Amino acid sequence: MVAKAKKAEEQTALAPDISPEELARGALLGVPQAINIEPSCFPEIPDVKRRAYLVAYSITASFDQAAKAAGVDRKTGYNWRHDQQDSNKPFLAAMETGRALACEAMEAEIKRRGFSGVEEPVYQGGKLVGTKRKFSDVLAIFYLKGAMPDKYREQHEHVGAGGGPIQLAPVDLSRLSEEELKKARALALKAQNGAGPLDDEG
Repeated sequence: MVAKAKKAEEQTALAPDISPEELARGALLGVPQAINIEPSCFPEIPDVKRRAYLVAYSITASFDQAAKAAGVDRKTGYNWRHDQQDSNKPFLAAMETGRALACEAMEAEIKRRGFSGVEEPVYQGGKLVGTKRKFSDVLAIFYLKGAMPDKYREQHEHVGAGGGPIQLAPVDLSRLSEEELKKARALALKAQNGAGPLDDEG
């Protein structure tokens, strides 16, 4: 009986007022709340507090919120993330998975606010009379730049003074050694042939 009670206590990080379903939808974790962590959430991590930390981080992308959800302080979370011992490698790998999930969640939220919009309350005379849908043009632009950078990225044209061509200062080759001249000729030849300087041997 004691073992079962202890296990039940461990499975709830704090107080039982948030369901796994709410957590999966990205419930607000601004204050410490209970997270009933199921074994299916990062099953490779046996410690329930670390699982709570990972699940919260995968939703919020916030180390502070993750620590609150797991019922630990920020220093503990920092130590977990920077422990390079072999025994901690599964947790570090899970953190990378959590980061990827958090990035996907943030991208989905940017898309939602930019293209689907969010409902905002409308008040008249201090009373709620309805809602209006608000869109974010800025977030829509950011999403398009990330999704289709070739089409929507900013184009920068480099020009010289007064909008004219860039003036290149002449290079005094007399100051170069024979070895430096040899390398310069080789680089110039590769540039003419369409190869970059990184292709140079050595």
